[in-house]
Amino acid sequence: VILREPAELSSALVGHRAGLPVATVGFGGFVPAPALRMADEALAVHVDAIGLARGSEDLHFGALYLHPMPASMDDTAPPAAVRRIRPPRAPLTSDVPAVLAGFGADRPGVYGTFGTEFGAMAPWAELLDALGALDVDALVTTGAAGLPPGVAVPANVRVAPFVDQALVLDRAAAVVSHAGSGSLLGAAAAGVPQVCIPLGADQFENAAAAARRGIAVRVDPADRRPDAIAAAVRTASTDQAIRAAAHAVAAEIQASPDATEAARWIEDLAGGRAPT
Repeated sequence: VILREPAELSSALVGHRAGLPVATVGFGGFVPAPALRMADEALAVHVDAIGLARGSEDLHFGALYLHPMPASMDDTAPPAAVRRIRPPRAPLTSDVPAVLAGFGADRPGVYGTFGTEFGAMAPWAELLDALGALDVDALVTTGAAGLPPGVAVPANVRVAPFVDQALVLDRAAAVVSHAGSGSLLGAAAAGVPQVCIPLGADQFENAAAAARRGIAVRVDPADRRPDAIAAAVRTASTDQAIRAAAHAVAAEIQASPDATEAARWIEDLAGGRAPT
């Protein structure tokens, strides 16, 4: 069996040519249709050579597609190969870092992160200005690069390069992120309302899915001002409809099979059996 991720294309071709079953591990929403069409065009000569139909679901999804996005956040009908899985969550540790001491105890805790790859293009100044204008207890994780020079840190904002997300989510009333898949699905699994400020990659599709499902407020590029971000955080942390939707999605994710079940499906494929 060949195990791949959706953006890696050559292994799918190799699997079909060698007659091996292919399993795909998704990391967020489905790859958008325009991107699939671009991939089909780029691979056309190779697809024709192995006798696959162009645009084949077999090529892009394989015999098994492990999909971490809950069904209520999809906007298209899933292919037959799709099986929902629950994103893994590391067990909580008893070692709580000092930066989290008392976080969210007296005021709503708001967690802000732009992940590990997009910090250089993130609107840090606007986010910190927004958080400073609110009666919240905020924690911002910056990654190794830290904040850009000259960005002022309000008194109600804690800053750290990294904190275990699972520890923060259990204490947060809202999460502000770039809607990267790890950040978005982690918050969704924990039932925490979100503010999505997409910056690139698949984040715009993720943010749209979260807003459409009612678990997040989306802030588009033209609205990345402190007042707009503050309003979004205020709404996400206080709106009961958003909180109820977030809890419903968390329950949906929790009901999905975990990695142990997914491993059994892959073993079935390797043994020449359909996943059961």
